[in-house]
Amino acid sequence: MLGNSSKPASGFVLGFLVILFPIILFLAAFIHSSIVKTRYLFRRIDQNDLLERLSESCSNEAFAQFSKNVSIKDSPEFMWILDQASSSFEVETPFAQTLIQNTEKKLGKFSIRNIAQIKSFRNCDWDKTPYSIEKREGEGVLEILTHVELRKPDGQTFQRKILRNHDYKVCAFASPEKEDSIGYNRPFVLHYAFLSRIPTEKIDNTQDYAGFSKLKIVKNIDVNGKLFFGGNTSFDEELFDIDSETISLNLFFSPSGKKISSTAFGKNGFKPFSGVSLFSRRFPSQEEFYKSDLFDAASNKFVINCMIQIGGNFVIGKSAIETSHEGVGLIVADSITIEGSVRKNNPSDILILFAKNGAIKIETESMIEAALIAVNDNLSGEITARGTFSVFGCLVADKINIKNRSIGTSQLIYDPVFSPKKTRLCVSLIPWVTFQLVQDSQIK
Repeated sequence: MLGNSSKPASGFVLGFLVILFPIILFLAAFIHSSIVKTRYLFRRIDQNDLLERLSESCSNEAFAQFSKNVSIKDSPEFMWILDQASSSFEVETPFAQTLIQNTEKKLGKFSIRNIAQIKSFRNCDWDKTPYSIEKREGEGVLEILTHVELRKPDGQTFQRKILRNHDYKVCAFASPEKEDSIGYNRPFVLHYAFLSRIPTEKIDNTQDYAGFSKLKIVKNIDVNGKLFFGGNTSFDEELFDIDSETISLNLFFSPSGKKISSTAFGKNGFKPFSGVSLFSRRFPSQEEFYKSDLFDAASNKFVINCMIQIGGNFVIGKSAIETSHEGVGLIVADSITIEGSVRKNNPSDILILFAKNGAIKIETESMIEAALIAVNDNLSGEITARGTFSVFGCLVADKINIKNRSIGTSQLIYDPVFSPKKTRLCVSLIPWVTFQLVQDSQIK
């Protein structure tokens, strides 16, 4: 009886296993397929993430490389921009290439290209008024296209493209003196060794500071800067010791090209370095500027090849500490205080210090190698000093106070770099992206 009763039980187990086995096989196949698909999905995610990171890195490096090189005089990038070339320019990205070499052994073959194109350029404002008589001066849009491609061992090819637009500007920082000039020239004030817009009789003698000593204007071997003192053709011998030939030509032009007087103000007034409104860099304070890449703290040096704006008062140097500058740059601030020596690294370097709302205060007797400009529509721009001073450059202001003649003689030597044989232009590429397009695709 026992032997007979075990047969139905064993048959039931066998039948159950027969039914369960296909289910187990199905579940195993399903799980295996899911694992394979999940692994493939994760590989795709990793692959897409890698393409994204590589393309972003390439795009950022392409901009950094082009921006750095375009600030170098006569570099291929600089000349390409100035020529407003219709052809494309290929930007090398060596760091990104190194990253790719370290990753393509695992995934496949990578290729990258960075192509720059000039999309637009204008040398006039919205009213169609030219920025200056220098036609290469103006604002444009540069497009940089980054193309990263991954070709896998199985033949599949994936691509990612990043297209970014950046504004750029071309500015004239110094230009030749032209006696037959018939239009606006942004750096025209640099042709003057000495320029005071307010006539002698309007000099304010009520200020607390000591003011200027007697000023000796020294003749330069290479070129003479023009002299202008409130429209007067004669200079007070008690105030000036002039060892230079004065040039009678004193034509001033508004940004619209009209002839104006030295005291004209407003839109069509006395506007040096106006027209191209797009500053390369803006800093809310001098602290932010001194933390930037434009200042080398280790050597106490400005490295500027663009136009920058600094909010508030900008203090340069410290007593007994020399500040040097390299490149061709213009610094605009509300007011400027010079507390130490300012020297240029190379004879061709240019530094223009422009106080747009207040004074330039000279607090040092050490040499200052720069152009000092303090003018505005309120005719309140001043250059002041508490003692004697020495400038190798030029002085341009609404008012230059010369009243304390007992403290010695200050010296001004005109720097011929401000009247070059060829226009000195700078190209600045703006870091902010004005337009971006990202495109992913799979060829096969």
